[in-house]
Amino acid sequence: MAVPHPSVALASCWKTLVRGSAALGLCALAGAHDFWIEPEAFRLNQGVPLRVTLMVGDRGHGETVRRDSSRIVEFAAYPALEQTGAKASAPGSAQGTAPGTSLEPSQIPTQKLGPKPILGQDGLSPAGVVKFDRDGLWILGYRSNAVQLELEPSKFEAYLSEVGLESVSRARQAGGHSARPGRESYSRACKSLVHVGATLQPSQGYAQRLGYTLEISPVSDPFQAPPVPAPGSGAAVNFQVVVEFQGQPLEGASVRAMCLDAVAEDASGVDKSDVPHLDARTDANGRAGFALPRAGRWMLASVHMVPCADPERADWESTWSSLTLEIPAPR
Repeated sequence: MAVPHPSVALASCWKTLVRGSAALGLCALAGAHDFWIEPEAFRLNQGVPLRVTLMVGDRGHGETVRRDSSRIVEFAAYPALEQTGAKASAPGSAQGTAPGTSLEPSQIPTQKLGPKPILGQDGLSPAGVVKFDRDGLWILGYRSNAVQLELEPSKFEAYLSEVGLESVSRARQAGGHSARPGRESYSRACKSLVHVGATLQPSQGYAQRLGYTLEISPVSDPFQAPPVPAPGSGAAVNFQVVVEFQGQPLEGASVRAMCLDAVAEDASGVDKSDVPHLDARTDANGRAGFALPRAGRWMLASVHMVPCADPERADWESTWSSLTLEIPAPR
């Protein structure tokens, strides 16, 4: 049985999904490319079980993914650095930065402290459940192993254009390989930020890295973001993320921001292309900025592709990364 490619765009299938057709089946999966963590809530109290769903889809539209342990390398929750007594500060410094400010990538240690496994049963969705034993910020992380696949040349080139990997297309052209099928090995690396406790305390834990091959992290605490103006006002709140590949800032990466709440509101049958999404490219520091027009649940996604170190396995190796978080509504 062929493995469905993560990014072959089949818009008609996703319109069917949005309209609730019972006949979508494999068609929807074949049209998917984004993969993200969708917790039942982004804020909850200590001791309350949190159901964690894995989603696959296009531009925030998607369907649940049943747990499959054969694909999971890591699926766990990590407490913010400050909750374990560690400091998110530059090497040799005694203090972290002041609450509400952002940290430079060089100031962030890559470490995993006190992980809690997100437990579940294969074949079921939600994919797992976790219960938190302390207040503060937690990072949910999911990492998969790699799957190999092959696309015919025209479809592979269309896919590269769709996800902002024109540099790979140019490399194929320069090598005289544009007419060759695209042989790819891809994996997933996803994060989600949740806050435990009744009070939103300022934290630097948002900056903790999990050491994923491709990783998206907020530049500031999303739970402390300024209030987003009312929808339709034309105003927005600036929000930045940093994208890192193998621990280093990645320049020129295509990043898309999608409001999952807008997707939910649009599920009555409106074409998914009407759902607002924002696109940006990272700068030399790996940063991408967005003017978010509303509060709510957001998903940011990016993909990076490099030549595969094992040409027998594939020609290209890609990592699909996502970050889900919530921008609080005005109090």
